[in-house]
Amino acid sequence: MKFIATLFTLIVFTCQLIGHDLSLTDGRTLKNVKLRSMDASGITVIHDDGGDYVDYLTMTETDRTTFGYIQSRYEEVVLRQKQRQEEAARSAAAAKTASAQQPKPVSTTPSPQSSYSAPAYSSQCAATTKKGARCKRTAAAGSAYCWQHQ
Repeated sequence: MKFIATLFTLIVFTCQLIGHDLSLTDGRTLKNVKLRSMDASGITVIHDDGGDYVDYLTMTETDRTTFGYIQSRYEEVVLRQKQRQEEAARSAAAAKTASAQQPKPVSTTPSPQSSYSAPAYSSQCAATTKKGARCKRTAAAGSAYCWQHQ
C-alpha cells in the first residue's frame, strides 16, 4: 500500500513539474497542463489558456488512471452533490411558497399632503426644506415650528 501511495505521489508531482497535453472527450486538448489540486470528482489544472476544473468523466481512460480516478469514490461524491442540489431546490421552493402565502405589507408612508402638515401629537417642525422635504427638527415649545423656521 505504501508503494502505491508513493508511486501515486510521484506521478502527481511529476505531472506538476512536467506539463503535458490533456485530451478531453469533448474534443478539447489542454496544452502544457500542470496539476493544482485533486478531489474525488476531478482535478483543477493550469494550462496555456488559463485554468480549468476537469471532471474525471471528461478525461480519457489513461488520464483518469494517471490522475487517480477511483470510480466508487467518484460515484459517492456525485451522489452527495445531487442530494445537496435537490435539498437546496426543495428548500428554495418551500421558501418561495411560504413567502407567497404571507400577506403583502401595507404601505405606511403618508400621502404627500399629510406629510407637510404637523400632526397634533408630534413635536416635529411643520416647515418644509427647500427641496420640499419636511424639517426634522423638534418644534419649539408652544409652536409648530423649530428655531430656524419661526
